[in-house]
Amino acid sequence: MATNNFIVLTEEQLEEKIYNAVKSALQEFANIMKPISPELPEDKVLTRGDLCGRWNISLGTLHNYTEQGLIIPIKLGRRVLFPMSEVLRAEANGLSKFKR
Repeated sequence: MATNNFIVLTEEQLEEKIYNAVKSALQEFANIMKPISPELPEDKVLTRGDLCGRWNISLGTLHNYTEQGLIIPIKLGRRVLFPMSEVLRAEANGLSKFKR
């Protein structure tokens, strides 16, 4: 035969138990919903216009840099994109917004 046990709680104790249970469930949910790997700056890509603005150069100068192999773009159809890792590599090798 099963026995029933009753626990007597005050209103404040009951509120605290409910609050803690909900808080714990929300924290667990938030951990599940976090992105697995946050986007790193190296994962971004820049368009030709973005890169020209960053380096304060013209499109023609950027074209010359790509023709000389100073920076390697990614071509997707008609789009020309520059991975941030490539931009940072080029800047580390002396190609910067101050070079003209």
